[in-house]
Amino acid sequence: MTLQAERRKIMKTLGVEVLIYLQVERQIAKFLESGSLDGTVVECLMPGGNPHDFEGFVFDYKFFIQEDDKDLEAHIASLIRDIASFYNSMGGYLFAQFPMDVSGVRLALKKDLSDCDKINQLVSVYLGKNIGVRNLCGSAQFEGQKRDYVLFYIPKRPTTEKPRPFVKNSKNIGDAKSQKFILRKNDIYCRYEHECRSALDDVELLSFLFSDREFKVGSVISTKIENNLPPRDPNLIRFVGRREYIEALWQWICEPRRPIKVLTAAGGLGKTTIAYEFATEVLDRPGSGFEKIVWLSGKKITFAAILGRMVSTTRCDFENVDELLDNLLLEIGSPLDTIEEAVDREEKISLCIEAFSSFSILLVVDDVDSLPREEQNNLYSVISQIIIASNVTNDNSRVLFTSRLELLTGSEQRILMKGFEGEDFDDYLDVNVNYLLEDERQAKSVKKHKNRIKDASAGSPIFITSIIRLVSLGHDLGKAVSDWRGKNGEQIRAFAFEREIDQLTPIQREILYAMQLLSRARVNEIEEICDLTSLEVETELSALKDYHLYATKGDPVSGTVLEVPEPIRLMHDVTRSKLPDDRRRLIERACLEAKNDNADPARYIAITISQTVAHWKNQQYEVAENYLTEEIQKNGKIGEFYCLRGRTRLSISNRKHEQIESDFEQAEKYGCNPFDLLKYWFLLKFRDRDWRGLYRLHKRKKDMAEAFPVFNCIRVMASVRIGDKILSKTPKDAKKYYEEAIELSYDYINSGKALGYFHHFRSLMGEAAFKCLEAIGEDGSRKQPELERFRFVVLCLNYGLAPTHLVRAGLRSLEKWLVNVAPKAEISRQRSSILDDLDKLIGYLERQESVRVSLSSECSRLRTLL
Repeated sequence: MTLQAERRKIMKTLGVEVLIYLQVERQIAKFLESGSLDGTVVECLMPGGNPHDFEGFVFDYKFFIQEDDKDLEAHIASLIRDIASFYNSMGGYLFAQFPMDVSGVRLALKKDLSDCDKINQLVSVYLGKNIGVRNLCGSAQFEGQKRDYVLFYIPKRPTTEKPRPFVKNSKNIGDAKSQKFILRKNDIYCRYEHECRSALDDVELLSFLFSDREFKVGSVISTKIENNLPPRDPNLIRFVGRREYIEALWQWICEPRRPIKVLTAAGGLGKTTIAYEFATEVLDRPGSGFEKIVWLSGKKITFAAILGRMVSTTRCDFENVDELLDNLLLEIGSPLDTIEEAVDREEKISLCIEAFSSFSILLVVDDVDSLPREEQNNLYSVISQIIIASNVTNDNSRVLFTSRLELLTGSEQRILMKGFEGEDFDDYLDVNVNYLLEDERQAKSVKKHKNRIKDASAGSPIFITSIIRLVSLGHDLGKAVSDWRGKNGEQIRAFAFEREIDQLTPIQREILYAMQLLSRARVNEIEEICDLTSLEVETELSALKDYHLYATKGDPVSGTVLEVPEPIRLMHDVTRSKLPDDRRRLIERACLEAKNDNADPARYIAITISQTVAHWKNQQYEVAENYLTEEIQKNGKIGEFYCLRGRTRLSISNRKHEQIESDFEQAEKYGCNPFDLLKYWFLLKFRDRDWRGLYRLHKRKKDMAEAFPVFNCIRVMASVRIGDKILSKTPKDAKKYYEEAIELSYDYINSGKALGYFHHFRSLMGEAAFKCLEAIGEDGSRKQPELERFRFVVLCLNYGLAPTHLVRAGLRSLEKWLVNVAPKAEISRQRSSILDDLDKLIGYLERQESVRVSLSSECSRLRTLL
């Protein structure tokens, strides 16, 4: 037999051992999907009468072979905790085993577990619902002895149902002073890889529970949640810290009969940023049960202290309660004629109640305090009336307000925010320093004096960023910090802005002033208003963007537009004072004419979306396609319309990939909402298994894509699938793709870019690791593939990747190398490094919560072969 043939034989034998875990998980998943509860499931869990030496995401063992000191209630509570964990996660099987001659507590426990009605009754007591647990009782030969068993089938919680917390405490197993409960009221449990854990104080686990929780890695894209979220704040470099607020909002979603929450804090502490981050996380996790996310901003006027008066904003979704109701109804899909026929407020409220009762909606009302005080309370009262009335029939809808004031809320309805503190402050400072300061000496100075910045900024993200921006413009840090003390948010923003304005050329100031007055401007409008050529505007805009004074965004009607952040828009008088009077007057007149010529784009796009969605609901996709084509012919630079048409064509079977791809390219060109565009663009390529296309798309749109875990998960999947396609031809290149998938998954998990998709990433890591072992075996250029496989498994410890089946595969490879392949001289040469690797593996196993004794023993046995 040739060496290559021998290697293939070894790899084939090893492959059977390697894949046993995946086969068991996949087989159990199939049983769960079909609702199986019979001897085939028992045989899968106890092959040949012996349990597997590993547990999984969807199965667990309970062996009541020996007596212990737990009483019956404690055993039952532990079982209900595990049942709740499986139910909240992906469902699963619990296999309980008893001796034939059982007595005492174990006998009582076996009788209770055998009574399915009693178990469901107890589960209902603690979860508030009969979740439909089923059991199978029997006896068989296990490990050479006849024993009784009870096999439980726990269904998976429906996607439309929120995670189930415990509604009451179990028996106190502590004492009066130090109470301890196995089941604690309001706690939420989930299955986390091979164990059951509380998710209440872990935002990663909460995010997982609100995801689709599909076992298959391929089910990572969802198109269920419609939304009107604005583009991400261009000044937000990266969302840092603040996880306690995000966690509190996820917990709020689980709370029954508490549909309202208010994020409240002083200006500049990031209320809107946190609300937006939470909304995007919900958008990325259809398991939350929401069918629609509606974002409405009430910012109408704000006080600019440097100007000494109230100034008007240029973007406002509503100015009063009636306008809010009109826009809310439009966003949730009410026909325009129905809204116009509702002549008074009560009729509009009734329509809203009907919608919130029928659909699960997350409504975010941002910047409530920008309205006059009496309007704020009026608005809060009306929205409360709607959500409380609809809550009677639909407890899934929620309303999140952001406000400096606490409105008419109780303490349980408020989340009081503070500035950055501790590690969060350090992380946020580092992100800004790395982004804004190129000079290493400046960066070191800022980090060295970080406490001065912390004191001056009070932890406000806006203030921190602005101080560092001042330093980037050449301002002395000590003077900047001292000047900032005692100033409020508006004064500080103006102070920072004026420093930036002084750095601009006269032409750049004119362009900025025009954008401030218009708020949203097309490039050709700026050319006309400022009397510049397209080349001149392009050159000056490039310089302005370096100062982060504007961003390119998608406008529903005008296509790609230029927009300046709200704080900069409010400081237009500062720019005005820097311009010659004659040029200022010309620009002001031209901007006024441009404003008068522009219709309300937001309302136009909302009406078009509403009509398109109506066609979708009636399954009239070709009608929707024709309708959108007509609108595109009327207004050829509407990015959102191209995206809508691409989405529509995804539902029409005979539409070619190239047609839809072209729509998405045009949507990108004309500034469609980046998240919506990417989601459906990824969906197109995912549907057509265009893995290289997905790989390149994520790389091209990395800045946007990496903000959303779902896109990162698909990116990793693309690497694995590309490796699969080239494995047989170029195993060396395939191995690189698999290794990239492992490294990326690890980085995404540890950087918070995997929230809600932890299981998918871990599954992909495991799959990529096994494929790496196969690639090593297929690569004929490798001299010692068996030893390399073992060392690769040891390398996986660096990524926290050491499931029982993978470790065993590595140990089997090492043994085959020692016994069948390697010359004694080579073994002697490698002995020291192999011993180090085995010790590293033993140390890792012994640090785990559940020591895998058999694997540690196997490592020790192999040491004797050296």
